Formats: sequence, C-alpha cells, structure tokens
Amino acid sequence: MSSDFKNDVDFDRDLPTSAADSEALREHRPGPMSLATYVRFLKSLPAVAPAELRNRKGPCGPRFTLF
Repeated sequence: MSSDFKNDVDFDRDLPTSAADSEALREHRPGPMSLATYVRFLKSLPAVAPAELRNRKGPCGPRFTLF
C-alpha cells in the first residue's frame, strides 16, 4: 500500500486527542486480570456457530519459517 493512498488515516487530523484524554485513559486503565476473571470474560462473549467458523478463511501468504 502506498503512502499517498486516499484513505490513509492522519491521526492528528482524524483522531485528535489532548493531554486530558491521555490522562483519562491512564486513570481508567484496567488492572491485571486473574485467570478466573479472564475465563468469565471469555464466557460472556457471544457463541460463534460452527458453520461460521468453518466458513472463515484461514491463513494465507508465504509460509513462515523461523530459520
């Protein structure tokens, strides 16, 4: 993708934030999550139908090798 692509996001223009925004995000950052809390969170997500999972595209592109 080229850098002159029409739909590139300019964060300063398209997503302006202030120091107050950054501070609010820092103050409301969630703390560490226990395994039990994480499992409860995962269970709260909507179930995905097996047919939908089968229809999802898998990985594509060149094969990844570590060495």
